[in-house]
Order: sequence, then structure tokens, then C-alpha cells
Amino acid sequence: MGPFTPGSRFDNPASIDCTSARSAARRLAACAQFRKTVFGFVLLLVWTLAILCMIRHYSGGQWWGDWLEHFQRSLFLLHHLGKDTAFLGLFPLPSRPPLMNLLGAFFMAQVGDRFELFQITFAFLNLLVFLPCSLLLPALTGRRRRIRAETSKDEVGRAS
Repeated sequence: MGPFTPGSRFDNPASIDCTSARSAARRLAACAQFRKTVFGFVLLLVWTLAILCMIRHYSGGQWWGDWLEHFQRSLFLLHHLGKDTAFLGLFPLPSRPPLMNLLGAFFMAQVGDRFELFQITFAFLNLLVFLPCSLLLPALTGRRRRIRAETSKDEVGRAS
């Protein structure tokens, strides 16, 4: 019985991908720097969501409608509204780049088009910038040698 016979573990390509992805995820989770980065991201996300939960009224001078405008733009893309739609009664569609709103509309299509779900989606998407920043931080602070030493210790620990 070969590895690709029907009923075997590898009878479809998706199971091969899942097996290799699982082993890659295990190797990634073993890296101390990865665990620190994920912990930092989750901590920042929880902190941001806690701050969003405390806001009762959006004000702040000229920024009062920023969340509402992005929500309306995402609804525009989600529900395919007319091209003459004015957001906040003022702004046409090309006044801001729509890619973030398109991502928001995609996720809102999965979970629902309520404002609080939109806020959670946008908070998560906006915090993704933390991940490349955490990769750049060692290069900017001169801590590259220490991270290499930690990585070497991790590899030595796995080898023994």
C-alpha cells in the first residue's frame, strides 16, 4: 500500500499541506522571539479593545465622524450601494483610499454588519502593523546579537 492510495493519510493534497503546516507551526511556536511577539500583539489587541469598550461618545473636534465614515464606506462596499453615495453627507468615495474599507467589508460579510463588529475588525487590522515593527525593532536598537544568541540556544536545546 503506497502513501497515496485511497484511505491513506495522504490521499488528498490538502492533508499533505495540513501536515506540513502543523509541523511548521510547532517549529514556530518553539521560537522564543515568536512567542514574545505574539504575546505582545495579543496584549496590545486586548488593551485596544478595552479602550474601545470604554468610549461612550465619539467626539474630538473634527474627528468626530472618522469611525462612522469608515463604517459607512465599508457598508457601501458590502451592500453595493449607489455610486453617488456621500459619506457623512459630505464625502464621495474617492476622497479616501478604499482598501481598508474593502477588507472591513470582507470581514463584515463573514460576521455581520454591525458597528461593534466593524470596530473589532478594524482594531485587529490596524494593529497588524505591530508585527513588522517588532521585526524591525532589533535592527533599530542594536540588539541583533542577543536575539541571535537566544535563537542559537533554542536550536541547541532542540538538538539535544
